[in-house]
Amino acid sequence: MTFYRTAVASLCMHAAPLPAIELINATEKGKLVEIERELSVDKMLIEADDRLSMLMKREHAHADLAKELKLKQARYDETVAALPAAILQKSNPRGLYAELESLVKAIEGLKQKAVSEQESVAAERKSIAAEYACIEARRTTRSTKPLELKTSIAGRLSEVSSVQGKTEEGTMKCSKFKSMLC
Repeated sequence: MTFYRTAVASLCMHAAPLPAIELINATEKGKLVEIERELSVDKMLIEADDRLSMLMKREHAHADLAKELKLKQARYDETVAALPAAILQKSNPRGLYAELESLVKAIEGLKQKAVSEQESVAAERKSIAAEYACIEARRTTRSTKPLELKTSIAGRLSEVSSVQGKTEEGTMKCSKFKSMLC
């Protein structure tokens, strides 16, 4: 146990002034930077989030349109309910007819607008979902490519450090599973 502590202390004292071992060479650094640049999803994610925000605003506007349509429908129902009383009183129902006509036109316009807005929102939602799927695919690729690079670096390093040298008899010393104390 004392030998182990001495070996570790000696290693720590002598490791500080030694130059750092370069684990990643320049071409591998370049590949890593290229992977980061090529597969960057930040800009795409910002654009998709902006589109989603605008879609949510449109959905709120669509909900407000539906509320307005219900109010016009209720006003139409009230006017239709008041029409028989106006006819029985033999008052001039022309004002009610004009109001009914304007309400029918307004309701029809709101219905058409609501249908077209609903179709547009549904198409936009599908488009945004496809964009998020594309972003997720790029994220997956982004996580696998550095793993491949790491595997190739580890393979290169294990090839370099697995053989220390040759003995006079011609056998190889393998340090792949060598412990720290050996």
